[in-house]
Amino acid sequence: MLRPLEDLMAEQDCQYLFELDGNQQPDDLFASVVVRLQSLGVQNGAPITRLQSQEEEMLETLENDELLRVLSSYKLIAPRYRWRRSRWGRACPVALKEGDIVMGSPDLAVSFLGKMYVLSSPEALKTFMLNPRPYLLPPMPLPPCKVLVFGPPLSGRTTICNLIAHKYKGKVLDMDELIQPHMEESRKENIEQVRRVMVEKAITAVKERLELEKQSGESEDLQEHSSVKEADDSEETPKTSEERSLEEESTIESAIIEKRMSEVTADHPEVQAMVEEAVKNASVSKVTVSPEIYAEVLERAIAELMKTNRDRFPGAPEKGGWVVDNYPLSADHWSALSEKGLLPDTVVCLKNTEKDEFEDNNEQLPPETEQTLQKKPGDSADYKEESNPT
Repeated sequence: MLRPLEDLMAEQDCQYLFELDGNQQPDDLFASVVVRLQSLGVQNGAPITRLQSQEEEMLETLENDELLRVLSSYKLIAPRYRWRRSRWGRACPVALKEGDIVMGSPDLAVSFLGKMYVLSSPEALKTFMLNPRPYLLPPMPLPPCKVLVFGPPLSGRTTICNLIAHKYKGKVLDMDELIQPHMEESRKENIEQVRRVMVEKAITAVKERLELEKQSGESEDLQEHSSVKEADDSEETPKTSEERSLEEESTIESAIIEKRMSEVTADHPEVQAMVEEAVKNASVSKVTVSPEIYAEVLERAIAELMKTNRDRFPGAPEKGGWVVDNYPLSADHWSALSEKGLLPDTVVCLKNTEKDEFEDNNEQLPPETEQTLQKKPGDSADYKEESNPT
């Protein structure tokens, strides 16, 4: 056993090989190791400490400022040395690096290099404790840039979208451009449906008109025939040539109308005129696309953007990097986004302070949007820089 151990030691760099005498006391061995490490100039490590209290406290109900104030007094390394807040605040560094803003859990708080970090899940805690530096190096903490901008026309909405995208090296997703192919497809389907329905209605309408003409002609002939018959009955004479001529004309007119009714098809001039008028009206009518289609189109655009997201800048997350413009403002459209998991982290709502455009149009912000716009107390500290970057 000794020979293989000597061979293994011989293969190592003697500069980093410590030979200790096992017959010495443990304190003497530890002192020897410390002296050797000091001679090598090895820097002290930066351990990660879990900030957990021995007493059970209801930390989940605390606001961000109060929570961080309480955590700063856990596991102190000196009586007056309190942990400092990081620029991440309560946001999870691991989730933010992946492109999501997730508030951390107080039970998963740690300290590293004198600052506090709150992780969002046990998996994130394990990853952070193995190697925290990839999640703390610049450009982090950087918002993932998931923004929706609402506003009335001529309010500078598109300009603000472009400025935000330029600031965070993102891309503007214009819903008017993205939804246009689906609008055209829906318009074509609507026109074809109107054409099919209108052909049947037009044929029925023309036949009904011809039937009314036939009935009207028969009624007139019947009245003439009755008047002539009354005159003949008074004179008691046989049918004249005029009566026979009227009957023949009535029969011929009925036959002509019957023939015209049988010839009423989709190629009939009157039918074509009615169909063309209906198609013309349908082509200029407003096309409505369901909120689900809007959400699906936006989802595909974001998925396509994620393929090149990491090329935006060094260290860029895969998620985020989009600013949505011209998205419809309604509760149904917002619910469709929520079902797809595409809710933005930031909502910019532009309003006219002199005349509220949304109220004029009888439109209101969705309840979820109102909740997003109402910033919770203490959220301002989430990205507030209180010390130099790590």
